Amino acid sequence: MKVGDLVKCNWQPGSSHVEDDCAVPMKFIIKGEVGIIIGKREQRYIGSSYNVVLFPKFGYKHTLSDGALDLLN
Repeated sequence: MKVGDLVKCNWQPGSSHVEDDCAVPMKFIIKGEVGIIIGKREQRYIGSSYNVVLFPKFGYKHTLSDGALDLLN
């Protein structure tokens, strides 16, 4: 997958991010929603990259692995 690809999320994260050592719950249900890959993020300690996906319906972006996304285009 690459920047600009249209994708559909096939997994619902439980949290949006970590703040002050606590997981912050998701505000949106993104499973089943369509998004656009807008960037890549390297994980230094894991040795792999993740996709930064924009979900225009919510104006929200989330970092997800390839396995959580289905390529639409």
